[in-house]
Amino acid sequence: MRSTEARPFLLAALAVVLSSAVARADEPAMPPTFQAVLFQKILSYDRTHKAGSPILLVPPDGQVPLAEQIQTAMADAGLVALILKATALGTAPRDADVAYFWPETSTEETQAFCAERGILSLSAAVALTVGGKVSVSVGTKVDGKPKIVVNLSRMKTEGHSLSADLLRLSTVIF
Repeated sequence: MRSTEARPFLLAALAVVLSSAVARADEPAMPPTFQAVLFQKILSYDRTHKAGSPILLVPPDGQVPLAEQIQTAMADAGLVALILKATALGTAPRDADVAYFWPETSTEETQAFCAERGILSLSAAVALTVGGKVSVSVGTKVDGKPKIVVNLSRMKTEGHSLSADLLRLSTVIF
C-alpha cells in the first residue's frame, strides 16, 4: 500500500484516538461545586461576558434537583443562575449571555437560540463540546484533574471570545 493510499486510514485512526482521549463515555461526573468554580474562572476570561448577568441552567425533566445543586454552587461562587426549561428559553432575561446545557437539552433549537442571542453555551458533558453542540465544557481527566474543552467554531457562532491564556490551558476543538 502506498503512503497516499494509507493516509485516509491513518487520519481516521487518529480521529478515533483523539476523540476517545478528549471525551470518554465513562467519564466521572464533576461535582457541582467544582463546576461552578471552574465556570466562574472561565467566564472571567470571556471578553464578551457581562459580569453579573445571569447564567441560564437548562435541565431536562427529572434533573431539576441537580440543577438546583448547580444553582446553589454557582451562587456560592458569586454567579447568578436561573433554572429554565428548554421550552421557556424565549422568556429568558435579555441580559443573560451564558447558558448551561445537559445532553438532553442541547438541541438544534437551543443551539440556534444561543447563536441568535449571543449566549455562550456551557456543559459538564465534554462530548457536547467535541460534537460542536456547546462552546465550553468541563470534565475530569483520567488522573482526576479537571479539564476544559473549548469548541472555537461554536464559540464564534455564539459571538464569544476567550483569552489566549485560557485557551492554552484547554483542549481546543477547531
